[in-house]
Amino acid sequence: SYLVAGRHGPDMRRAIGWWNLSWMIAVAGVMFAMAPMMERHASMVIVALGGMNLLAICVLPWYGKNPGVHEVEKVREHVPPSYKKLLRGVRVLLPMSYVINGVFAPLLPYVLMNLAVDIFWQTPLTAIWMVARVVVTVVMGISGAWHGKWSVLWIAVGAMALGFVGILGASSLPTLIIGLILFGSGMGVTYYAALYYAMSVGQAEVDAGGTHEALIGSGYMVGPIVGIATIQLSDASQVQSFQPVIFVVLLLLGLSICALALFMKKAR
Repeated sequence: SYLVAGRHGPDMRRAIGWWNLSWMIAVAGVMFAMAPMMERHASMVIVALGGMNLLAICVLPWYGKNPGVHEVEKVREHVPPSYKKLLRGVRVLLPMSYVINGVFAPLLPYVLMNLAVDIFWQTPLTAIWMVARVVVTVVMGISGAWHGKWSVLWIAVGAMALGFVGILGASSLPTLIIGLILFGSGMGVTYYAALYYAMSVGQAEVDAGGTHEALIGSGYMVGPIVGIATIQLSDASQVQSFQPVIFVVLLLLGLSICALALFMKKAR
């Protein structure tokens, strides 16, 4: 909200792009940086992260006290009525993307162990989906060709679904890598589109950003609950193949797709 206040259209898109790029590279970078510590000094990762948070506070004096002024006239110019309908659609996908992430993240170490991946390479391999998300962010930040298009949301949900099945159903390393790339790409598109439409329609207000983050938080909460509950209700052989988890998540995805289709039908 602070960053995009006073920005509209391409300027807002680029600002969100740089912001996404900075935090997404940081998240992916840490996954590579912690790899040498994982085998013998895993607890030091938490200590290092604490130190990095303290360093981050040091940049605050360079920020102005007040955000920019968001002119209502420019909102009318850069925010067509279709954006409000697209925002509803993408807000169905946003929590769903984090439900999927919340389900597969705790299970990924077991997938990597099943594929006999050395512990040193586990966090860099996990970071592949985060790197894919960064690439998508760069493309979306540069180009506005995706603005106002429902097809972009359908591509995102399709990539996430295929990626999720590819990750938990992986029988080889190439399959896992393709799954991570697909999921990361779908996740990146969903996140960027949701934030751009939220800030455009919500006129860069704090409430618009708060709703965006609340939806992410709900996904982070529901995802692990779905994963744990499914595992608890399954027998040992099913758990090892992840079939019940995949089935439940695809069922939830199916409901999200139905909601997305309904919003698109109403919009048209």
